[in-house]
Amino acid sequence: MIAKRIPTILPDLSFEEALEVTKIHSISGMLSKDVPIIINRPFRAPHHTISPKSLIGGGLVPKPGEVSLSHYGVLFLDELPEFNRSTLEVLRGPLEDGIVTISRVNSIFTYPCKFMFVASMNPCPCGYYGSKEKECTCTEQAIAKYIGKISGPLLDRIDIQVEVNGIKYEKLESSNNIETSKNIQKRVNLARIIQRERYKNENIFSNSELTPKLIEKYCKIDEESKKILQIAEKLGIKDILNKYPYQVSGGQKQRCASARAIVNSPKLILADEPTGSLDSKSARQLLEIMEDMNQKMKATILMVTHDPLSASYCSKILFLKDGKIFNRIEKGEKERKEFYNEILDVLALLGGDARDVR
Repeated sequence: MIAKRIPTILPDLSFEEALEVTKIHSISGMLSKDVPIIINRPFRAPHHTISPKSLIGGGLVPKPGEVSLSHYGVLFLDELPEFNRSTLEVLRGPLEDGIVTISRVNSIFTYPCKFMFVASMNPCPCGYYGSKEKECTCTEQAIAKYIGKISGPLLDRIDIQVEVNGIKYEKLESSNNIETSKNIQKRVNLARIIQRERYKNENIFSNSELTPKLIEKYCKIDEESKKILQIAEKLGIKDILNKYPYQVSGGQKQRCASARAIVNSPKLILADEPTGSLDSKSARQLLEIMEDMNQKMKATILMVTHDPLSASYCSKILFLKDGKIFNRIEKGEKERKEFYNEILDVLALLGGDARDVR
């Protein structure tokens, strides 16, 4: 039901788009005599038993498949894992290129297929994995096998993935005023007008049609954004930048907090157990970034830690015991390994002495 509402909020077809859609349906023999030109965006929802040829196009005289019939519209695949894997894999090229090329002995046919790909699936075979209302009865192996039907390359081509929880009756019968599709479409149409004006000399209609060359022209990344991406990549959080806090682990949250702290190149950083929830690789990466900021940007970093490895990245260390300074050492010209061993020696003394034994 939600998927069927998508065309109602998409921008109106332009005359050029309507002509392309009409030509495809005319070639397929699907154009009604009463409708000389298609003015509404297509919505196609094939059954999961569909064959690769029907999805992509083919035949003795190749005709457009569902991907081309969805051109400038929506292709919806319900219960995605129920589709044959070989059928789903043929979507990878069309999603990437926006065209389908079908070769025969005497001819080659190329059909456009710039569509919005929408799919739905359950989280597991029984459908209740992660549900707060009913317990899942599936084994881990069954869940892995079910989700594994969708290949990684295909998932990479799906830009937005959303978990939808069940809706209780109270919300369904609520009489609260909600925004209508018509009002949403007005905003979408306004955005499309802006895009058409921006790309009027580029022979494209929207942002989704930008080529790598045009992305460089219209989507220039400023220095601050570049720095964000560099730090995110170094801390291993580039893949979670578009996720919500509840979707990431504790270690990932800590790395995000660290990235926020250092992205603006502060002159003073207060770090309380900065590597506490991190694995060894992430901890080392964060410490190297902080060390680099200290040496190259002259940032002052005040760190509180119980970890001797983290402490070995510092230039000066104060050891506290019972609220008082117990010892102080400086790295100077020492190598990190030598400094690390010196830290361990002080910690051995810090642990106690003969007077503590009863």
